[in-house]
This record gives sequence, C-alpha cells and structure tokens, in this order.
Amino acid sequence: MKKIAISLGLILLLFGAGKINYSYTGGFRVHKVRSNLSYDPKWDSITYAEISEIKERLQQPFTYLGRGAQCYAFLSSDGKTVLKLFKFHHLNPSSFWRTPHFGPFEKWRFAIFNNAQVKFNQMFSSFLIANEKLPSSTALIYLHLNKSDHLKQKITLITPFGVKHTLDADKLEFALQQYARSFYDELNELLKAGQTKQALDIVSSLQELWEEKMQLGIFDYDPALSTNFGCIDGKVVQFDCGSLLTKPSQEQIDRCQRNHIKQMHHLSEWLAERNVNVNE
Repeated sequence: MKKIAISLGLILLLFGAGKINYSYTGGFRVHKVRSNLSYDPKWDSITYAEISEIKERLQQPFTYLGRGAQCYAFLSSDGKTVLKLFKFHHLNPSSFWRTPHFGPFEKWRFAIFNNAQVKFNQMFSSFLIANEKLPSSTALIYLHLNKSDHLKQKITLITPFGVKHTLDADKLEFALQQYARSFYDELNELLKAGQTKQALDIVSSLQELWEEKMQLGIFDYDPALSTNFGCIDGKVVQFDCGSLLTKPSQEQIDRCQRNHIKQMHHLSEWLAERNVNVNE
C-alpha cells in the first residue's frame, strides 16, 4: 500500500508540475511553430516596411507574451513589436493523418485531415486579408507566410522560465505587429483618470474600424473586444488577424453578425456600469 501511495503521489506531482508549466508557457515548444510547408505563391504577401527595418526589429530578443488559438506571441525587448509564430502542431497533421487508409477508419482520418486543412487555409487567408486590406488597422508591420532566403536573420526567443531559443527567421512562418494595449485596459485607465472624452474617442475609433471592415466587405467571426482588439496612440486596432473573411457563407455571415451584436451589447453594459453615456 505504501508503494502504491508513493506512486500515486508522484503521478499527481508530475501532473501538477505539468499544469503549472503549461500555465506559464501556454504549452509553447519550438517544434510547434516549425512547419514542413513548401513554397506556395498564394501565400506571398505585400511588404510595406523596408527589409532593413524588419531585420532591425528581429535583432532584438523576444520574450513570451501569451498565446491565442492560432499563434504564440512574443514581445520585443523595447516593448514596441510583437512577433507571432503560428501553432502548426494541430494545423499541420503528421504523415499518418495525410496517408489514405482502408476501412471505416478512413472516414475519420479524412475528417481530421480535412478539418486541419480548412483551419490552416482560413488562418493564412485571414492574415493575408489583414495585410492587404487592413494593414494600419491591424498594426501589421510584416507578414512572412512562405519560407525565404533573404532575411538572413536569427530570432532569439525567451520563455517565461528564461530559456533561450535561437531560430532562423527565413525558415519560419510569422507575423510582426506593433504592440497594442488591450482595448478594455485602455478604456479602464482613461476612465479612472477622469478622461471620459478620451475614452469616448476610443469607442468612436472602434466604430470607425468596424465601419471600415464593412465598407471593404470584410466579415469577422471572432470580434472579441477583450482579447482581439487593442489601442495604439488613441486608435483602436485589431491585433488578432485570424478570423477575417471576404467570401463567407450565409451561415458564417449570420455568425459574424450575432457575435458583433454580442460584443456591442457587452461594451454598452460595461460603459453603463461606469456611468458613461456614449451619446454625450
């Protein structure tokens, strides 16, 4: 019995250690941001910044900032640039899932493989939409969706535990963005400082961004203000670029509209709780 108790204790200890590690690192591992993707011309993107500026930004070490459903984010040492590395471990199935099988298992295998491919294509397509149609409103500096040989730059990543990893920028798929402060954090600080007018200007900037997307025919199925939007110098930007659509189905349009209404309702309630009248 004593050995069983010790064994159970060790298992629980290891499980707890794993949970703690995940809470700090978001499950980041270098192999998760590497892909076996080959060059595909449809993922070529417009470059607005000079390569020299991009290389200069990449020379700084990047410290783990957080994670989303599609990317791991790292913040530059000067606090101005966010490096986003795509999470390929669940978007790029192994050869086992890519290889056809016989029997009833084939239907399951195909569904898993096809779902991963759909998510991958949607994610890259969304980043292209952001880069080509909304570069300023998404704070995008540079998009690198195909491996290359012109950057010739190493990237230093620092995990929450201080572990350093050095990766070849040319061999990675990534995005560079300006750092933006969380939408609600910005609003909250302005209101606490008694700067109601500036807070209302932020709300107006958000409305302008949504109107800009509507005019461009861009739909957004995940317009979560608390996690996907931020502020830079009084302007609202959408720093999560992975949920944009230009040719949605009717079902997707309905979903986008429901989510938009839900976010507007939540914002109205949030402001009302703080006695802020948006019609002032």
